[in-house]
Amino acid sequence: MNRTRRIWHFLFLLGIWGLPVGCLHAENASASLSNYTLGQGYNLGASGLRLGGYASVVTDSLRGQSWQLGVSDLSLFVMWEPSTRWRFFSELELADALTIGGNGSALTTSDAYFDAERLYLDFNYSEPVKFRVGKFLTPIGRWNLIHADPLVWTTSRPIVTQGPFAFHATGAMLFGNFEAWGRYWDYALYASGPDELDFPPPNISLDRFYQDTVGFRLTHELPGRLGFGLSYAHFRQTKEQPGDKNLFGLDFSWIHNRFETSGEFVYRLGDRGPQPNEWGLYLQGVAPLTAHCYAIGRYETYQQEGANSPVHRWVGGLAYRPLPPLVFKVEYSWGLHNPSEIPGRFTEGVTGGFPEGFAASIAILF
Repeated sequence: MNRTRRIWHFLFLLGIWGLPVGCLHAENASASLSNYTLGQGYNLGASGLRLGGYASVVTDSLRGQSWQLGVSDLSLFVMWEPSTRWRFFSELELADALTIGGNGSALTTSDAYFDAERLYLDFNYSEPVKFRVGKFLTPIGRWNLIHADPLVWTTSRPIVTQGPFAFHATGAMLFGNFEAWGRYWDYALYASGPDELDFPPPNISLDRFYQDTVGFRLTHELPGRLGFGLSYAHFRQTKEQPGDKNLFGLDFSWIHNRFETSGEFVYRLGDRGPQPNEWGLYLQGVAPLTAHCYAIGRYETYQQEGANSPVHRWVGGLAYRPLPPLVFKVEYSWGLHNPSEIPGRFTEGVTGGFPEGFAASIAILF
């Protein structure tokens, strides 16, 4: 997609979410900020319209690369619930808005791009039956669904959540919760077409690698804040060993007395031809050190059949949360068997495998 088309797509999206804002502006012009709570968004009176978003600043010094500092994400949420049945949600993001360092020391905006992270409309028929149409986060695992910087514990993203599947799906979803065997379950059934509603540069748009996706996700929360999930997706990969793929995933999360343990496992199979199967997992632990400071440790591995050795990666870091919506993070990552043949899709803009080295960030949800 050329630059002109990306600009027109962005203007079109601005018009979509700007329409309800403009229509309701006069009605809510007298709304006060006195009822605003950081991290909860801002309600425009009784209109059902709410604004929010998040921002993050990231710095890193990775092996084989120059240090960088920049505004990584500026995201705007627009939520509109005109009734109990209808809900509109959009997230427009300006990524890499401002950077310094890298190949040069000058401040630049040349890497900036707009993206429609999410843009969908929900219809709530009942608790067991809800419908969604538009662009949404692919419901595989936990990390992809809560990946916003203020909501996760590390600056870097686990390998297994970056390469094997698309971050987003553009299509339709049937979701809700139901009771079975005396317990409540959440489910999602979805399908996406060949085209994604996005317009970042092609070299960083992983969603275009995966098309015509169908899948489901089933989750359940047990007493004691223990939850687990099962995911499946079938899709067509268009680059790097193209062909049909089947992906199976398992994930869990357990929280107890401010201690947290979580993990994800995926196994991806090719339908035909000499396509190597791939599998990977991560296990992450979070332990409180003080009232607002936490220690984080994570182990990751990824294996492609036919490769000499599986990739191994360790991440250790600290996170300081003076307020729930505000987090300061610092980490160091290192690994084994990080060869150049590991596709660059594991990282956003980092080739030659996964990133190793120092990273830090500040993120706020508003």
